[in-house]
Amino acid sequence: MRTLWCGPVSMAVAQRAAEGDVSLVQCTGDGSDGGPTCGQRSSTDMQGESFDVLCAFSAGGSFLKRRPDLLRSARVLYLADATYTTSNLAQEQAFVEFALRAKERSGVLFVASASTFANKNFPNGDETLHMIESAIGGAGGDAHFIYRGTEIKHAEHATKLAPENFDAIVRPWLLGSSPTDGGEEGSSRAPFSWRCSARSSWDGG
Repeated sequence: MRTLWCGPVSMAVAQRAAEGDVSLVQCTGDGSDGGPTCGQRSSTDMQGESFDVLCAFSAGGSFLKRRPDLLRSARVLYLADATYTTSNLAQEQAFVEFALRAKERSGVLFVASASTFANKNFPNGDETLHMIESAIGGAGGDAHFIYRGTEIKHAEHATKLAPENFDAIVRPWLLGSSPTDGGEEGSSRAPFSWRCSARSSWDGG
């Protein structure tokens, strides 16, 4: 089992929500770390590789959505507030296709969380994730959508929520459902689209 995490995330954080060997593509959306952006690194990093579990935080989504080769071979796609776009749903087509496969229970799992923190003048993660969900006709099968508004900080989608969802959704799915779940093999939890209406004074940092 191999896991790839992408985005402004540390190895320590990545290892808390992963299975097997963990690889990391550390990058940002604007190159503020002094290196190529996540989008730029998508054309150079992890060429010829394959992973069972793909994860992205924040701008890391811009790496994975440009890598259909990685998405084709993966069993799990986990997006931790990583559905940001600068235009429209067309940029997210790779995620739409993966989510649809998950909804149709084609042997893959899609789990994504999103916030409503501002994305300059572009759609925020919540708005983009809603577009993805709408494009596949809503949650179902093994496609899960989690909307958290501003209830938790942007970073906590990776540091707090991702480990929780790996324990509650990803690992049980990889292991297959237990006899008491009443679900199909590989689907140990009912699909959901969940919105939190709570609001707080936290910023998106």
